[in-house]
Amino acid sequence: MRGYICITLKSDLCAASGDGFSLSIDTDVCFDRYGLPVIPSRRLKGCLHEAAEYIKCDRIADIFGESGNSAPGTLRINDARLEGYETLKEQAEKSGYSAEKILDLFTSVKASTAIENDTAKENSLRFTRVVNHYSPFDQSELKFVAEVEYAAGDEEHLENICLALRNIGYKRTRGYGSVRCEFMPAEEKKPLETDIPDDDSEYELWLTVRLGSPAMFPGKNSMETADYIPGSVVLGAFAAGYKNGGGDMSDFDRLFLSGAVKFSNMYISDGTAVSEPAPAVLGKAKGSKDIDYIFREDNNNDNNTKKPLIKAFKGGYMINSAEVKPEKEVIYHHGQKQGEDGKPEKKVINNQGQKQSEDGYVKLLYTQEVLTEGQLFTGTVRGTGKDLRKLLPAVISGRLNLGRSKTAQYSACDIVGISCEPVKKEETVSGKVYALLCSDVLLLGENAEFSTDISVLAKALGAAPDKIDAAHSSLRYKTVMGYISVGRYKRSHIRAFEKGSVLCFTSENALPKYLTIGERQNEGFGNVRICTKDELKSPGKTIPKQKEIKNEKAPADGKLSALVKRNDEREELRKAALDYADEKYDKIKDTFNAAFVGRLLLMVGQAADKTDLDKRVDSVKTDKKRETAQSFIENAKDKYDNDNDWQEFFKIALSVIKYRMKEEGNNE
Repeated sequence: MRGYICITLKSDLCAASGDGFSLSIDTDVCFDRYGLPVIPSRRLKGCLHEAAEYIKCDRIADIFGESGNSAPGTLRINDARLEGYETLKEQAEKSGYSAEKILDLFTSVKASTAIENDTAKENSLRFTRVVNHYSPFDQSELKFVAEVEYAAGDEEHLENICLALRNIGYKRTRGYGSVRCEFMPAEEKKPLETDIPDDDSEYELWLTVRLGSPAMFPGKNSMETADYIPGSVVLGAFAAGYKNGGGDMSDFDRLFLSGAVKFSNMYISDGTAVSEPAPAVLGKAKGSKDIDYIFREDNNNDNNTKKPLIKAFKGGYMINSAEVKPEKEVIYHHGQKQGEDGKPEKKVINNQGQKQSEDGYVKLLYTQEVLTEGQLFTGTVRGTGKDLRKLLPAVISGRLNLGRSKTAQYSACDIVGISCEPVKKEETVSGKVYALLCSDVLLLGENAEFSTDISVLAKALGAAPDKIDAAHSSLRYKTVMGYISVGRYKRSHIRAFEKGSVLCFTSENALPKYLTIGERQNEGFGNVRICTKDELKSPGKTIPKQKEIKNEKAPADGKLSALVKRNDEREELRKAALDYADEKYDKIKDTFNAAFVGRLLLMVGQAADKTDLDKRVDSVKTDKKRETAQSFIENAKDKYDNDNDWQEFFKIALSVIKYRMKEEGNNE
């Protein structure tokens, strides 16, 4: 079931990111790549959990999950974003404005100090950025909306939990983060339609997904993400969707464990072509954008002069002859230290800089590297038509929940393109060929143990050991790890050939263009491309024409662009007022004093229009002051373009002059 949590601000809000901004902001808010404020779903879920405990909800463990339990809670929650987010995002993309400029529309900076003995504590001044209570568009209370998935029958519980949530974010006990929270069930979406034949022929289901939130996938360690979506993660998402969608469990082992269906890795794509790992025998010279081979004979010119040294790619991906790299970012998180029993720990460990909260639990601030939202990734699911049709419940909603923290913060991937294509026999290659490993490869040696011996790889590819060209090959290795959530145990570590490795050999027999070798092929391992030397420079696959899946959204109204433009105009007005004050100061400082400038400021504030201001200035009795003030106002008429800006212009200029006079002691 799907629904929405609507959050209406009742005060300024600081959903703190844990980071600061330059030297001017100590605590910053969370915002996306466009500069639009966000309430992270992890924070929101934690606040909802507290509210559920407060009202003593009897389904807390079922809805939110329980520490130490392999089964996650039934509630899946996405980041809370501004109401009308899709429209705002589209405008932000087209506007070309920086994230900081757009963020300024919705936020302001507040200063605070600590009090000690009834005075401000020394060195305690701090600046905090907050999301403003009111919308910059119409001055209504700002609203955020979070999409959620929940189990049928939990509607009443979620309604009560949301009503009990009154405060969110940083300094929520000191005036910030007051909210009204409401839960609303959503209308069921039209099921995703696919044309998969019901037969025993082999097909590939091509899927293109867009990261709807920052995504975290198993990487080198628990704090770093991989730069692709592993096939094992895709398999797990389909398996969970198959169970939750009411699939026939008698087929579960065959579909997901026996290898009848193969799930490929999903790599970065542009919507029309999907990348493949950059071959390890290609690279770039320092300071150059040209891609070339690292082979020694290719580094000499005809006149035997050496070319610049080509450094091999250490990773990355290519589409045709262009290098592409997935975007990453670092996100801050607050958490509780877990003890050996899987429960929050109360012991304080001072040498690690951990802080203990009022409830006694050890609090942690840590970072995680994630893939930036909005990127496209494409992969395939391969099997018979009958088997692929059985997997439809996993994708029927148009979304896949992939990666870590599936119930909050990460992993919301919208399916934006889908197609089903029959598996065709690709053209064959013979002679001197290059085997590009398009995924990590796991191979068993003679003793049924995993091996990274080159002869084992050659045998799997059908190459004789004496036909290997080591000078034109480049192999890399890695350790493959894993974690089984059902049972909560780690997989054994396995040495593997890393994707991007290249083995060159001579084949008398024609080889298919694409091979699958080794173990755990259903988890994305063992994909190999056989190509010639020239083809090696242009990896990547063209994506078959897909049925485009679009999310409905309101038409763009241009409000964001108009608001940014207006803010730019005000900034120009402010600069003009400051320059005008500086220009006129020496001419009026002997005639005016701070008190008279304050009187002019009062006139500006009380005047109904520019004509009314002229009448008020005419009432000044002292001739010299009156004439100087009239000249000051008259000479400024060309400094502001809009007749409605005159009041703000004079307030800025006169305020600067007033306080400058006070500093210089001209306050008679």
